[in-house]
Amino acid sequence: MRHSLQNFRVKSTDISTLESYFVSIAGIPSEDREQTLPPTKAISYTASWPKLVFLQIQGCQLRHVPPYLHIFVNLVHLDLSHNLLTAVHYLKSINWLKVLNLSHNQITEESIPEINTSVRILNLSHNYFESMEGMDRLQSLCRLDLSHNRLGDVDELRNLRRLPLLQALILQGNPFCDDPDYRLQAFHVLLEHALFGLRTSAASDSFPSEGEWRDNNKSNSTSTSRNATQIFLDGSAITNQEVHLIRYFIHSFASLTP
Repeated sequence: MRHSLQNFRVKSTDISTLESYFVSIAGIPSEDREQTLPPTKAISYTASWPKLVFLQIQGCQLRHVPPYLHIFVNLVHLDLSHNLLTAVHYLKSINWLKVLNLSHNQITEESIPEINTSVRILNLSHNYFESMEGMDRLQSLCRLDLSHNRLGDVDELRNLRRLPLLQALILQGNPFCDDPDYRLQAFHVLLEHALFGLRTSAASDSFPSEGEWRDNNKSNSTSTSRNATQIFLDGSAITNQEVHLIRYFIHSFASLTP
């Protein structure tokens, strides 16, 4: 079975039942089956699922990332949303991972180094992030959802400046978004050095859904660096009015600086 399965979905299932299932069919050595595995210790399993590309373990009260995930050597899309994760491990070993959904957990920025740099679409919404430090190592990111976290300082966006492919960013629901001018502040931090040569996209440009981003990235795995005009923030691109306002603020601040 494991040699032909391409998609596997588990929702609202007791995690002990799920682990027993994988133990029984994944070829995990008998000496490892009865152990209570600490979340920070990975075990090398010889089983391989060569065709599994999509795995969803959603709403299963999962408290740590299963150590057997790296047996899915060709996994492209992993959904561990709506669980009780406080940290993630073992994701570095999934080298083909492109889409990662960790939304609705209790994860903090300390888990950023554990995410594989191959990920292009990352959903971290509804978690406990207070910082974006370390996010700049994820050089393949095209779409990042950090909505409904605990980000209180818009300057945290400086950690995203070095992401050359980032085109869509979702921030709504964070404390700094309570400021009515948060979009101006966010674009200023993100695009400060590009604003003076910026031509904006039309206001009617549509914001691609996560599915559209996923489909586009399947056919365009060698995307070039983004144009500043193409970045979407909470559903829409920067407007002409926003560009003019930010330029005005920059000029005003410069004139007051000795």
